[in-house]
Amino acid sequence: MESRIKRAIRKIISAGTTSLVKQYVQKDRSYRYKDMRLVIFKGVFHPGFFRSTNVFAAWIETQSLINKKILEIGAGSGLISLVAARQGAIVTAIDINEKAVENTKLNASKNNVEINVYHSDLFNAVTRKDFDLVFINPPYYPKTPLNDYEKAWYCGEGFDYFEKLFMQLNKNGLSNDCFIILSDTCDLPSIAEIAARNSIALNEIFSRKVSDERLMIYKTASIDPA
Repeated sequence: MESRIKRAIRKIISAGTTSLVKQYVQKDRSYRYKDMRLVIFKGVFHPGFFRSTNVFAAWIETQSLINKKILEIGAGSGLISLVAARQGAIVTAIDINEKAVENTKLNASKNNVEINVYHSDLFNAVTRKDFDLVFINPPYYPKTPLNDYEKAWYCGEGFDYFEKLFMQLNKNGLSNDCFIILSDTCDLPSIAEIAARNSIALNEIFSRKVSDERLMIYKTASIDPA
């Protein structure tokens, strides 16, 4: 009971923080990750908030990615894609927000990193089918997004984003090759249930507690139909 109450409190705090972030990103901002300098466009998810981007980036830096073909879904300002490319990966970055696409292109150029960047709603405009790995820092709060910026936060009242994501991972033969970072402030059981309905298991491979939040990285795995 206590952990459930704490989780509910963190969700309220996260919702309040989201509102503050929206106010902060009303203009372009600069951001630094180690030796990389980024510009974060107004209306694009800022990697300095909600901790998940930096935790994911730090984990990616521990992975051997030389010549791996990586797809990042929901690239935002491009930080995850830049880190993967610096690890030797061949990176394709996509985002549903056209401003995020332009932002990722700019930050790749500013940091002398080569990335293929496209505008796409999940796999809808992705023609390449030979990816080795998929990286996703997804929206996971169950609310209907009202614009492209809010799609970085909200996955729909019925977790519509995850319904589409897991279905498309199967369709594209990537149900064993996706890494997703989630927070203990989100509804993990509902997301896992949607994955299971699509014959996908979420296996936790890494976790890190930052302040009062735990962030977990999951690797997907196909479930054989009974």
